[in-house]
Amino acid sequence: MKVFWSTFIATLWIGCASLAAQTASPSIEVSHAWTRATAGAAQTGAVYMTLKNVGKASDQLVSVSSPVAGMAELHATMKEGDVMKMQASPPIELKPDVAAELKPGGLHVMLMHLKSPLRQGEKIPVTLTFAAAPSITLEVPVRGPGALSDTD
Repeated sequence: MKVFWSTFIATLWIGCASLAAQTASPSIEVSHAWTRATAGAAQTGAVYMTLKNVGKASDQLVSVSSPVAGMAELHATMKEGDVMKMQASPPIELKPDVAAELKPGGLHVMLMHLKSPLRQGEKIPVTLTFAAAPSITLEVPVRGPGALSDTD
């Protein structure tokens, strides 16, 4: 009987520890993902979206990739004096219950060395890699060349 109770308590403790680890894990929701159609021989494009960490622990978006581009990077648009510039961004912090917007004029996914033009009405695959949460692969809709949001 003593062995039964010690085994039962150990099993219960391991189960509780496992459940605690699962509920503390980051969980990322992605919404409003979109990109613009590119013109002719354009070699670059950008992807925008909203990321929300619905878990209890912070996480980071550390990298991105897409088979439609030779390279994909996290980028930020910054103003230096009167000039707008884009540069590679460090990993994007994703705090619990806080939305991070990747939007025109701010943080975004930069697609470089496009293998073919991005055509309105198509969808392109983009994979997001996080420090803790599992990677997410999206099918991102291509909007018109002048689109300003995911509904244009």
